[in-house]
Amino acid sequence: MRMLGIDYGETRVGIAITDALNITAQGLETIQRNGSDKIVLKRLDEILEQYEVDTIVCRNAFKHEWNHFRKSKNYRSICS
Repeated sequence: MRMLGIDYGETRVGIAITDALNITAQGLETIQRNGSDKIVLKRLDEILEQYEVDTIVCRNAFKHEWNHFRKSKNYRSICS
């Protein structure tokens, strides 16, 4: 099983995944949000079907204060 990392930003969402032994992680791709989380969710669904993932880690890529970010509707829709 692998771990998937999500670096959620206002414009782009970075995706990283570990190797099969969970020793290293590599950037997999960057998803352009284009103002819609539907694009991100669709691509995440495809990635999760392709890889055996048992852990998902979300990270804030915003430059804003943490409390503002944590309350963000977009972040919650992806990382909750």
